Amino acid sequence: PSLHTCTASVVHSRGHDIVMTAAHCLHGTGAGYVFAPGYHNGKTPYGTWTVTAAYGSSRWMHNQDPQRDWAFLVLGPKTVKGKSVHIEDVTGGNRLGSAPRSGRHVTIPAYDLGTQDAPITCRARVYRHAGYPAFDCDGYQDGTSGSPWLTQVRHHKMIVGLIGGLHQGGCSPSTSYSS
Repeated sequence: PSLHTCTASVVHSRGHDIVMTAAHCLHGTGAGYVFAPGYHNGKTPYGTWTVTAAYGSSRWMHNQDPQRDWAFLVLGPKTVKGKSVHIEDVTGGNRLGSAPRSGRHVTIPAYDLGTQDAPITCRARVYRHAGYPAFDCDGYQDGTSGSPWLTQVRHHKMIVGLIGGLHQGGCSPSTSYSS
């Protein structure tokens, strides 16, 4: 299995080995899934990294609670130039922040399966819909689940949401939600 049907983001962590995605993208333990950071036009500039474990909310696992549609994946190290390295050492990592308030701008990089192997990005203003953070941008459809909602705080990029939640991220390619 692979995460090519969803997007994930490297999260700053003590072990330098965590990515975050939408929980609805995974089945079982997640072990054996593959993450390809920077994937573009069939190329994997940072190689592929294997998921060794997955963690999520028990409210998602037992009830598929859309307010808990997120998962953290542990990636195994790989050997680069004869040295064992972790994903964050190679790509850097985003810090976790709080859910965005209405009116805040976020940038959403995503991999949309309908864009011929090219990533998409949108900058949008957040609003609330039925209790969920939401944004409007065209083109966010299959493959964009798990895409991070990023904002800049001082010198750090912060993940303040991800595509998931209500209707597993949205029913329309122009409106997306976060848990």
